[in-house]
Amino acid sequence: MGGKKITASQAVVGIFVIIAVATAAYAIRPFVAGEMDTASAGTSAKDPMQAIYEKIAVDAIAHYRIVKRNGTPADACASVLQVTSALMQARDQAKYKAWKQIQKADCAAAGLPNL
Repeated sequence: MGGKKITASQAVVGIFVIIAVATAAYAIRPFVAGEMDTASAGTSAKDPMQAIYEKIAVDAIAHYRIVKRNGTPADACASVLQVTSALMQARDQAKYKAWKQIQKADCAAAGLPNL
């Protein structure tokens, strides 16, 4: 083809340039796509696991409501324990505190007042 030969050092520099451009493009992607505004650019993104913990808590509450309607008091006690555990994992203090009261009532009704 008769073109210029590329030396090893030029190839390494070229690879670094490609990596730098790709990294810069990835970093500005949220701004270009409108996913972030400049006011929130300095704040960190929400922990991806937090969304999972919150979903687990929502699912546990839905499960509890089914069990409460159709199960025994012992079933409700076991189910509400899962709810409070999920809310603790999600670090939702307000809901955790409210559900602890439900837990006390349901577990007392099942004959387990110390849970």
